[in-house]
Amino acid sequence: MELFVWILVPAICALIGYSLMLYRSFACLVASGFAAYLGVWSEKLLFPFFEFLPSTQASSAGEMIAGAVIVFGVFAAIYTALNFDQNSYVFPLLIDSFGGALSGFFTGLIIIGFVGLTFCLATFNT
Repeated sequence: MELFVWILVPAICALIGYSLMLYRSFACLVASGFAAYLGVWSEKLLFPFFEFLPSTQASSAGEMIAGAVIVFGVFAAIYTALNFDQNSYVFPLLIDSFGGALSGFFTGLIIIGFVGLTFCLATFNT
């Protein structure tokens, strides 16, 4: 079942990337890569903002997710502000569709890797 999820999420992201084409799919790849990276490394920086929540063993995973969502939101806002006309750049159709699908697949790999890491860091009481 885990292998199915590890393959299904990148495949769905590849289909989404195929429809978004190369430029927007690559922008999403860069934003998710930075969001996952900074979400992992900014976990201790966000701790003072979440002191009102009860401290559990899963709080570090929640802080990582919050950091990643904040960074992805900032990158999405920057992308929207800089590309306010919704420009799309013309590439040859094969490069545009295959590159979009490949960027979407890598975005899915980043997302599912980040989700897997947060599940490994969140301890569950059984």
